[in-house]
This record gives sequence, structure tokens and C-alpha cells, in this order.
Amino acid sequence: PRRAVGPTRRGGRMAQSEAQVQSYLDKHKIQTVVEDAINDAVKAQADDPAMHMARFLEKAAGRPKITAVHARAVFDSRGTPTVECEVSTAKGTFRAIVPSGASTGIYEALELRDGVKDEFMGKGVSKAVANVNSIIGPALMGKDPTLQREVDEEMVHKLDGSKNEWGWSKSKLGANAILACSMAVCKAGADAAGLPLHEHIAKLAGHRTDEMCLPVPAFNVINGGAHAGNKLA
Repeated sequence: PRRAVGPTRRGGRMAQSEAQVQSYLDKHKIQTVVEDAINDAVKAQADDPAMHMARFLEKAAGRPKITAVHARAVFDSRGTPTVECEVSTAKGTFRAIVPSGASTGIYEALELRDGVKDEFMGKGVSKAVANVNSIIGPALMGKDPTLQREVDEEMVHKLDGSKNEWGWSKSKLGANAILACSMAVCKAGADAAGLPLHEHIAKLAGHRTDEMCLPVPAFNVINGGAHAGNKLA
């Protein structure tokens, strides 16, 4: 039987021609990489060749990269709008939602709100979401999510750059926009490093990871200020 030279339809999709397939293989050197993986498994006499080759190919893939960043407005546990960010790599998509307190100290970074009283009592976050999707996201494309400090400094120092007498205020893009991205990147970095999130954070902070313990819970018994609902100050 004659073989099809041009694209043919299989399962409702247009199949690639031999020339297109070969061009793709040559462009990305796939045949060479796969042969190297097979040779490495044979050389090691691996008990599980497929797993051995998978690990070899994962190393050959190089450093992980951020491939997509997207933000949206969601509601927190109080029913107040806040920012959710999704960061994608070749290994998956990782989400983080920004927490928000009822009271804000004068030394805290700026939580960017829309200020439109007719919409969520002025607490909308469409500006912060837009800052992620139009400014922060494009700048983080291609960056290594395991390099947390580099990513954070890119957002805080370069993209935002706002400062006050207490330090980096994040008033241009909004601390809620920056923090959402930072937390999502941290999760992506932990996955790329093959570590649980708590161990990845410990390594970023320079702490030991050979001896770990659960955090000790703390309880707030007497509240004042915005939390109290009474005259406690």
C-alpha cells in the first residue's frame, strides 16, 4: 500500500507529514536525547528503566521556567474581594490567595483597593488583578520559580519600586498583587525542587531541614481595636 506523503486526518485531527515530524525531532534533538536516556539506563543496569529514563529526561529538560501567570478576583472568608494568582510551569499550575486582615497598621505595605463605593463597599481588587495580568505576569515569564529572592526583588524593587520612610511600600502595584504572585511562585518552586512546601521555605530561609517540627499554634484570647466590637483599645 502507498504511504501518505501529505497531512492526513486521524481521529478528527490532521496528522503531521513525515517531513514535519522529522523537522521537529531534528530541531529539538529529541532522538539524541532519548538515545542518551536509554544508554544511561543500560549503563546503570537500572531495575526500573522507565523511571531511570524519566529522571534522566527531567534533568535534561534544564531549569524550570514560569510559562504563564494569571490573576482573578475571588472572595475571602469574610466575603471581601481578594486576589488569587495562578502560576504555571511545565509541571503544573499552582494557586495562591492573598489573606486580608480586618485592621491595617501604619507600617504595613499598601493593599491596593479600587475605592469605588458602589462596588463591594470600595474593596474591589480589579486594579490589583489588572496589575498582575498586564505588568507582573509578563515580567515573570521564563523565570526560574526556585529563585524566590530573584522573583520577589523583580516585583518589589523593579516593577513596583515605591518606597516610604519605612521601606518598600508596594503602593504602585499593590501588596496584594505582589504577594499573590510571590506565594504562587513559591509553590511552583517547591514542586520544581521536588520538595514539600514547608521544606522549600525552610531552605529559602537558610534553616536546617534535617530536623523539622510542626508549628506551635497560638491563640488570641482578648482582642482590641477593629477586632473587638467593643471599647477595648
